[in-house]
Amino acid sequence: MKRFAEFIKPFVSIILGALLFLYFLNWLSLKEGALAIGIIATVLAVYYLTVGILGVLLGEKMPNKLRKGFDIASIVSFPIFMFTYFLIMVIANAKAMGPTGWVIAILSMVVSISLGCIYLVSKLVNNKLLTRFSYLFAAVFTLVLLVDIVFDQLGNPIVLGNIDIIRVAIYVTYTYMLFISLKNNSGEEKVSE
Repeated sequence: MKRFAEFIKPFVSIILGALLFLYFLNWLSLKEGALAIGIIATVLAVYYLTVGILGVLLGEKMPNKLRKGFDIASIVSFPIFMFTYFLIMVIANAKAMGPTGWVIAILSMVVSISLGCIYLVSKLVNNKLLTRFSYLFAAVFTLVLLVDIVFDQLGNPIVLGNIDIIRVAIYVTYTYMLFISLKNNSGEEKVSE
């Protein structure tokens, strides 16, 4: 299992980019908020694909500062995208949302933007306490992604047969990338102490 994890690690960004691209490509034919989400997701997908391909092609030849910059941007950009996604969905569905939908949407937006900011600061400062906060917000963000899978935008529970498998794959891929990055951050911290 460990050997498989090491093998797949360089390709995670490519997998995430490809899934995002295929999932949101049809959104480019929609209007208003959905079109905005489609454009942002397509740009993000191209970024993940580019970073993944560069990582595979350059491997160890990629300069450490560039690699660290790509790693930070890759982790921070997805929660920022999810914040935008949740915000646009709230604007589009505000009149039909129930109390559960509002609570989920507000918590999702707060956690998404918080994870992006705390992760960025923890990577730049390299502080033990901030790293622990990053783990905490990463776990809560994972919960937010899970809740997004099992509840619709209005706050109604989703039936098992209606769960979006591609979205689950996107969330699992990003979560894997997030926790690998946090683990690497902890390793850097131990070396610097």
